[in-house]
Amino acid sequence: TILQKDDLFKVQQDITQQIEQRYAELEQKHNEQHTLMIKLSTHLAAKESETLAPTTDSSVNETWNTILAMNNYLRVENTRLTEDVERIRLENAHLNERNNTLEQTYLNDQQIIDELNVKNQSLQILQDRFDNDQQQINNLQEKCQSYEQEKQNMQQENYTFQTTIEQLNQQKQLLNNQIKQSEDKSRTNEEQVTVKTAEIERQGREMEDLRGNIKKLETDNQELKQMTTK
Repeated sequence: TILQKDDLFKVQQDITQQIEQRYAELEQKHNEQHTLMIKLSTHLAAKESETLAPTTDSSVNETWNTILAMNNYLRVENTRLTEDVERIRLENAHLNERNNTLEQTYLNDQQIIDELNVKNQSLQILQDRFDNDQQQINNLQEKCQSYEQEKQNMQQENYTFQTTIEQLNQQKQLLNNQIKQSEDKSRTNEEQVTVKTAEIERQGREMEDLRGNIKKLETDNQELKQMTTK
């Protein structure tokens, strides 16, 4: 739009300069012709005063014919110049109208550009916020990855601990079974000891009874021997 406006200004200036130059040339020719006509009229008037008769000088007639031809040429050029001036005036008016339209378009475009600049600034602010948020997201993702790795490590350690606990529980159960077997065996042994102790005590009592009987028999036997001796 700005380039179109500049081009129209340039075309308008070129046309105006051409018309002004052409008008100046025609005006100069007209002035020269007018001066020549004055001089010729003065010369003819002087000749007529001297001779009191119309001149038939061929050079004067030729000069008059030249002047008339130039006048006709100037009249035609003046008419064409007037038409050109009118045409240029219309073109100039059209160019001014287009210029005003372009000016308004330029103002509208400039307003749009200003609005776009404001939006661009807002977008830049949003972009900066987005970049900042993205950086924070990246940091959080790195932390999450670190936490995930730590979680996996803890799960691995927990699995190891769980496996160790299960192994210890198995060992504990095995020990409990062994202890129970030992206790059962110990109770069995205690019962057997109790039975054997009771048997030994019974046998001891029987032995005591037997010793008492033997001692009594020895006493009875001794008494019997004494009685036999008497």
